[in-house]
Amino acid sequence: MTADLPTLSFEWNSCPLDEWQRHLAQVPQSNLLQTWSYAQTMRSQQQMGTRFGLVKEGADIVALCQVQEISLLGMIHVVALDRGPLWLKDRGSDADWQAFIALFARTFPKRLGRMRRFMPERTLTSETEDW
Repeated sequence: MTADLPTLSFEWNSCPLDEWQRHLAQVPQSNLLQTWSYAQTMRSQQQMGTRFGLVKEGADIVALCQVQEISLLGMIHVVALDRGPLWLKDRGSDADWQAFIALFARTFPKRLGRMRRFMPERTLTSETEDW
């Protein structure tokens, strides 16, 4: 089944605030946790850094996501993606989701000392209930 999945990649921290906001405006249903303001709040209140991710298929941007990170004593690495990714236009099929989850797992693989939290922005349907 992986042969049918899109080939996605991350492009990190490549756009300034105005460009991020333009991309976010193209998302049919965005949320507060993927905004620039939320990232600034997380930095000031919880000392978490943010990776602003453009999810790309080839040269095309297909989704946005913010990943919050913190390293504790150089031994613990916490990675959090809450209510993302946010898909642009008509993207967000099951194949897109599977490809994104595989990309996230490759980018932040399980390892001793790494804590990953992934809480997707996904609508519950009969197809996704057992997903």
